[in-house]
Amino acid sequence: MDFKEKQFDRLYETSEVEIYNEGLLFKGLLYFPPVNYKKPYSIIIFFHGFPQLFTLNEIVNKYRFLLDLGFFF
Repeated sequence: MDFKEKQFDRLYETSEVEIYNEGLLFKGLLYFPPVNYKKPYSIIIFFHGFPQLFTLNEIVNKYRFLLDLGFFF
């Protein structure tokens, strides 16, 4: 899925990502740091398990400090 317009969750731009690896498809969201950080960003990939274990809001709230440090995940 491509977003026609930029999507935001609070201050953070988001984008969908799909990773194909050995016949498996991993879907997720990328969260970008605030605009005052210049590209290229360092990336942290966080595999959180099945969606019912943690909500997206719980994950973002817990690791928002990484975004504020200039990482994206």
